[in-house]
Amino acid sequence: MAVKGNQGTLEQAVLDTVRFEKLDAINIEDDCGYGRIEKRTCRVYSELGHIENKENWKKLKTIVTIESEVFNKTSGESTTELRYYISSIPQNAEFLNASIRNHWSVENNLHWTMDVEFGEDKSRKRAGYAAENNNIVLKMAMTLLANDNSKKVSKRAQRLRAALDTKYRDKLLNF
Repeated sequence: MAVKGNQGTLEQAVLDTVRFEKLDAINIEDDCGYGRIEKRTCRVYSELGHIENKENWKKLKTIVTIESEVFNKTSGESTTELRYYISSIPQNAEFLNASIRNHWSVENNLHWTMDVEFGEDKSRKRAGYAAENNNIVLKMAMTLLANDNSKKVSKRAQRLRAALDTKYRDKLLNF
């Protein structure tokens, strides 16, 4: 689970662990593609003494940092990003590095689909639970379209067909 700035005491405990405790495992992966070179360093710490109320985090075993150094071949610019995680997985840095990368791949693909195909970022739904409810409905629609194997067409074409063709819409909805 990612540790973010709005989790004040947890984030501080993670930062203290990284600063004061011994590193238990490390894994470094290099990746090249899409006009960039990325070096991902996964560091794993098993000392959890800085975490308050750690009994509330069932099965918590490790604190993980991922340092991502990216060199953009086109612009010649380099960026470095450091992210923090807590995990129930023991000190397997190679597995954690790959798992976190795969998770972000899924997240990025989902966000791209939600934004490009459904225009979610342009949505002006802000009152109450409107944005959250809309997100759920869009994900349901995306799943229904993804399950349709009848023709290899874009999501946009599928959506248009579903809007205009009641038989196709009924098929998507399993009516």
